[in-house]
Amino acid sequence: MFADIALRRWAIAVSGALAATIGSPALAQEAPGADIDAMIDASSSVDGAIALARSQAGEGDLTGAAATLERSLLNRSAQSAVAARVYYITILCRLDDHERANVEIAKLGGLKVADSGWSEARQACGAIALPAAGAQADKYLTGQIAAGIGYDSDSFGALSTQFDFGLPAIRDDGFAFIGSIALDGRTPTGTGYVYGGVAAQTKDSISGPSLDYQIGSARLGYGQRAGDLDLSIGVVGRYARIGGADFFGEVGGQAEIALPGADSRVALRGEVVRQRYANTFPFFSRNGTRYDLALDLQGRPAVDKSYAIGAAFEHKTADTRYLGYTGGRVFAAAKLPIGTGGVYTALSATIRHFAYRADFLGRHQIETRYFGRAAIGVPIGDSGFDIEAAVSYTRRDYNRSSLLFDYDNVGGELRLVYTFGG
Repeated sequence: MFADIALRRWAIAVSGALAATIGSPALAQEAPGADIDAMIDASSSVDGAIALARSQAGEGDLTGAAATLERSLLNRSAQSAVAARVYYITILCRLDDHERANVEIAKLGGLKVADSGWSEARQACGAIALPAAGAQADKYLTGQIAAGIGYDSDSFGALSTQFDFGLPAIRDDGFAFIGSIALDGRTPTGTGYVYGGVAAQTKDSISGPSLDYQIGSARLGYGQRAGDLDLSIGVVGRYARIGGADFFGEVGGQAEIALPGADSRVALRGEVVRQRYANTFPFFSRNGTRYDLALDLQGRPAVDKSYAIGAAFEHKTADTRYLGYTGGRVFAAAKLPIGTGGVYTALSATIRHFAYRADFLGRHQIETRYFGRAAIGVPIGDSGFDIEAAVSYTRRDYNRSSLLFDYDNVGGELRLVYTFGG
């Protein structure tokens, strides 16, 4: 896949050179093949690449200029490529791709940068500063804080399963306060990096059923680059409360093998955690070990576009055997701009299927869960805040031997969201 990306970028560079040739009446009278070859040869040196990129940018081909500079930066020492990298930063900012510009800025840590080139970059990018010696592109802190109001057409069934004994299921709608915070970051240390993250979510009833809940998680670990791969290992923990009382907690380890690309990342992630539930009884204990293995592809082709897609295998043991299960899930998400002005849509979906082990009567409970969410966000000026409105659909399907009612819910949210760090 990454070879295809490199091939596409090479094609963009060649097509950009061809566009520059055709766009000039004088050059169009010359042999076009010779002109393309000459331009490609010129880009083999740093000065030639910069000259070609400036020519392309002058004719409005910023994408071609970026591709020319990217090709020039391959397999060059950091100091010899400084001038090309600084102009590449300028072009990225002119393309409004500030995330990749920040990555390239971080690579300038400790290098000697000409004042004239840096001044040009600052004109395109705004208030940027050269990083200190030793700063690296893999140092970052990102986060999101959100708060608002949510509505569920069946708040009662969201956290309470109901046995089907021939009577109608209880359904009750309600409004609730919803809030969340998520922080992720990493910083270089020695030959690798330390990563960490925390997240928390709360839902507190305003009207309808009082089925409040709070969920929190934390992770911490160490990673290192091995050739083209990122390898990491760490610890992870989660905790949940329902209705003001403890529900469960889990703690364990996780490991990941990732292959990062220019604008995408493929990762294989494994996790093993020991779970402990509140209100456990000798003959009804969900305490056990959960195993999770997930493969996903994440990408960010532009500063305002991102996506993720993946699948996972799950396996859980339990002290009471029939409370353990085996299953899997598939998931996808995307964030895309709508028109101009920073308006965006955020889409996500998950399907999770698992089968519990047979109980003492030989029955198997089989469950499938569906979740979909669609949101539209509108920025509030340049403050970093967005107003986000969303609709969602949740469903749980059970087989007959489970003796449980199926559940479905339509939800809505209106949130104030603050995002920082890209």
